[in-house]
Amino acid sequence: MASPEPGRASPMPAPMMASRATAGLGIGMAACLCWLGFAPSVSAILRLPGEEIIGNPPAVEQRTADELRQAIASLAAANTWSPESQPYDLMGLAAFEITGRAAGGRLDPAILADAIRDFRRGIERAPADTSIWAHLALSSLRQGDVPGAAKAFVVSMALAPASVPVGLWRCDMGFRLYGALDPLGRTLFRKQIDTAWRKTPYELVEIARRHNAQAIVRESFSYSPDSLVAFERILKETEKKK
Repeated sequence: MASPEPGRASPMPAPMMASRATAGLGIGMAACLCWLGFAPSVSAILRLPGEEIIGNPPAVEQRTADELRQAIASLAAANTWSPESQPYDLMGLAAFEITGRAAGGRLDPAILADAIRDFRRGIERAPADTSIWAHLALSSLRQGDVPGAAKAFVVSMALAPASVPVGLWRCDMGFRLYGALDPLGRTLFRKQIDTAWRKTPYELVEIARRHNAQAIVRESFSYSPDSLVAFERILKETEKKK
């Protein structure tokens, strides 16, 4: 690949140009609304570029680190006008995604700390938001703070017990954190196992096998002989296919 000519800037990637154009438009509109005294509207416009980049979770992994940093800056600027929980949550998700791309798999402690800080700020503004508590649990676990991850995970489950959309994710987290869960946490987690079992039994069995957590599932199904028999059957069935 040819090197850029001296004195000439490298061409800007098209996605980045679009994002910066959106940011420029947003700043201009924000200035007008600021003059009119509509701080919440200023915040909503300033965070548009960040939401465009991070607002669709499946697409976050396709964003470059520079785009994620740009999103964080956009959302931080928005929160100076009207602090809300969602921008902090998105900022934390962007920082968390950046930490997973470190060379050689090494985490950047400072960026991970930024993610955790933003999740906590989001929780201060929306303490009943189960998603932010879940994100705090995951980032705390990556940081190595198992007790902190377990506490955040329990709060997330308590706010939305037996949630179907995040059922399998919770099972994965719960198996990893099970030893650190208090009695309330284990009770809530058993309910989550029940929910996952009713909706996605084969996926639950696979996650339990991955974490060598079959005993935890058996304990959860001790009240239901039929569920326990079905679990053992699927376990043997799937083992034969491997």
